[in-house]
Amino acid sequence: MADVFISYVEQDGEIARLIAANLESAGFSTWYYERDSVPGVSYLLQTGSAIESAKAVLVLISSQSLSSVQVTREVVRAHESAKHFLPVLVDVSHTEFQTRQPEWREAIGAATSVSISHRGIDVASQALQRGLLSLGVTPGSARFDKPSAPAAFIQPRAQRRSRLPLWIGIGAGVAVLAIVLGQRPAPVPKDQSPPQTSANGADITPANPPARPSSRPAPPPDVNRTACVFDPVSNIRERPSAASEILCKIETTRNIRITGRPSITNTGVWWPTDACGAAGFIAANQVHVDVPSCP
Repeated sequence: MADVFISYVEQDGEIARLIAANLESAGFSTWYYERDSVPGVSYLLQTGSAIESAKAVLVLISSQSLSSVQVTREVVRAHESAKHFLPVLVDVSHTEFQTRQPEWREAIGAATSVSISHRGIDVASQALQRGLLSLGVTPGSARFDKPSAPAAFIQPRAQRRSRLPLWIGIGAGVAVLAIVLGQRPAPVPKDQSPPQTSANGADITPANPPARPSSRPAPPPDVNRTACVFDPVSNIRERPSAASEILCKIETTRNIRITGRPSITNTGVWWPTDACGAAGFIAANQVHVDVPSCP
């Protein structure tokens, strides 16, 4: 059981990790999918169970999460479980969130939101801590246990004891097989060349044979994404800070290119762009990322 369940999309994963770290440093326990899920078990069952046992549900509301079916499932599940909501605005306004997701608006209700693009991660996290306390969620009020193996895979003690002779027989067979196989030369891994020998049997394998190229393709860089500047006039700044020098201004609604991952600072979230012909940054609350064309 955790104090806070964090609902988010993969694109907002770094923000989720930072908020979780800040809450945990204050003594609250958190559950988020990337860190706390276990392999093999249905993600629907895992998130559903985590929501049911949490004291409150924190929802990262961004231009990406507003179109997420999974986040919608989690919001509905939390509403049906009568959980307290902590809405966190990433790069959208409260009005935009309510307009684009009327279902979330009904589920979240009158819960007050906090914007990290305006207040920054640290200040927003402090506000979230005060909000949790006002809802009656105190640090350490929930006992956070990591998931254990399903009961179906845990055999009764008597049943395990009755199978002891069988395991002894299997162990003896494995030992005999190991002795037989020990007489064979060890197999050569696929990524290594077989040993080389001279005519008289001496080992002449090079000490550092050249490595074979990997067949796994490199992951694509997080560049050349498109964003719509929906609320001009918008400033492109030299650094990710509202106090930084303005490189140029976007005075009309249009698309720009995003050239990397967002920077998260105490003044908000900033996207890198080359809209001015040079490297710059634009505030996340001024753009919708991954929008093919502005309306």
